[in-house]
Amino acid sequence: PQLANSSCHLTVVIPGLIWPQPAMHDLTHDMATPGLSTLLGKGQWTRENQSWLASAFGLSLDPPAAPLRLLALNTTSESNRYLCLDPVNIAFIERSVVVADPNELQLTENEAQALALSLTEVFAELGEIMITTANQWHLRLHATAPALPAFAALPDFIGRRADRGLPTDPLWRNLLNQAQVLLHAHPVNQAREARGQQRVNSLWPWGGGSLPTDARTAHDVIVSSNPVLQGLARLCGVPADLPSASWQTSAYKNPLLILDNLANARGQADGMRWREALAALDANWFTLILGGLRNGEIAHLKIIVPASNGNHQIELSQRALLKFWRKPVSLSALAA
Repeated sequence: PQLANSSCHLTVVIPGLIWPQPAMHDLTHDMATPGLSTLLGKGQWTRENQSWLASAFGLSLDPPAAPLRLLALNTTSESNRYLCLDPVNIAFIERSVVVADPNELQLTENEAQALALSLTEVFAELGEIMITTANQWHLRLHATAPALPAFAALPDFIGRRADRGLPTDPLWRNLLNQAQVLLHAHPVNQAREARGQQRVNSLWPWGGGSLPTDARTAHDVIVSSNPVLQGLARLCGVPADLPSASWQTSAYKNPLLILDNLANARGQADGMRWREALAALDANWFTLILGGLRNGEIAHLKIIVPASNGNHQIELSQRALLKFWRKPVSLSALAA
């Protein structure tokens, strides 16, 4: 976003901000987050049970990730069903089976193509494997493929126990078992292991479905590094920008900004990395957003904090900053 003379109505989503109350207190009681704490204290709080993603795009449910991610990365068709079928490493860590971050695989395009080729026959009756990027694979489902079960989203299980998210459907358990056998003996994996790299030892199906036909949004730009959100922006005909290093006054009137810097560390329960990311967010984003409210560059601010039991929504304008009796709020209040 570039400089503009007019003010904007800014919506900021902060996934991964909330921990359970005891952990939240332990992680934040000695942290200074003046920007975010002031915004939380000055704002008006409400709770929203509907998914913020569905609400932002006029949908009743969260849309399927696969066709939207594919739309952002390439092209897709409204009439086709797609499934994310991402390569993963599942390893034993402290007596648990844990899903590693797919980005840590550092797969090359040639490796991905070679692995996918060997898996073609496994999934041939259901669909065609598409290598969109080395770490992001899709299955284009045949029209005759059966209905998909409810899969667990891969981003929700990175760094967590795989057994709680892997499919229980018999068909998909069998398909994944076949894939794992082929991957175990694959020359690509043998070469990777010889180089000290993680093996691709399984696939993770998730996010299946077709493009929604009724998506719409009041936002005039989506600022996010998430390809699903970029796909939604493209579907709705609005621009999608990548987040910069810090807040800059927006040329748009109604931007939707997703700051997911905390989500990965929160998902992996990495408290130290989470604290570092939160400190950077406060210095580079929330302190500057607070300044934008004060000088009128931001006319209205809505902060959305997703939680397991609904979303916190905090709204405020420049006038709210004049309420001297409203003091900064500890982040522990979010988990209370």
